[in-house]
Amino acid sequence: MFAKTYCMIKESIEYLQNNPKCYWFKAKIYGFGYDPATKEGFILTFLYIFLVVSSVIGIGNTREVKGTVEMRVAFILIITSILILICIKKVEKPAWR
Repeated sequence: MFAKTYCMIKESIEYLQNNPKCYWFKAKIYGFGYDPATKEGFILTFLYIFLVVSSVIGIGNTREVKGTVEMRVAFILIITSILILICIKKVEKPAWR
């Protein structure tokens, strides 16, 4: 079990390192979707997760400015749209593998 997992992780790392066009995200080896392939991809992913989580739990809200549910949902939709636009430019073609 451990050996099989290790081989899959090693294969995935080698695949992500073979990135001559410097895609921020590369298609997964198996299945459909993307994995971050460069430091920019990882930074964008962690920034997106941080912004969504902070919006959901309300980090930064003060007593004067209370975020409503609608404002939080709108913020999440805006940052998701920005993420999608960046990904359209920085990913390889999608394909089932």
